[in-house]
Amino acid sequence: MQTFGDYIKFYGKNGFCLAMAPGFFRKFAYVGALSALEEVGLMKILTCAGASAGAIVSAFVGAGFSAKEMSA
Repeated sequence: MQTFGDYIKFYGKNGFCLAMAPGFFRKFAYVGALSALEEVGLMKILTCAGASAGAIVSAFVGAGFSAKEMSA
């Protein structure tokens, strides 16, 4: 059985894709989730996509903004 640490090692090295749903208030949750990913070292995002507010956050991620910069 794999542990959370195994997932961190795998996705931290290989990267992952991120999809975000629409919704104005979800953008705050996405910034919080991105902050949590940064804390554990999982910021190798290969592809980021979203709709509506999720697309706005995706654009910031694609432009290289950190969660801290987005929440300011």
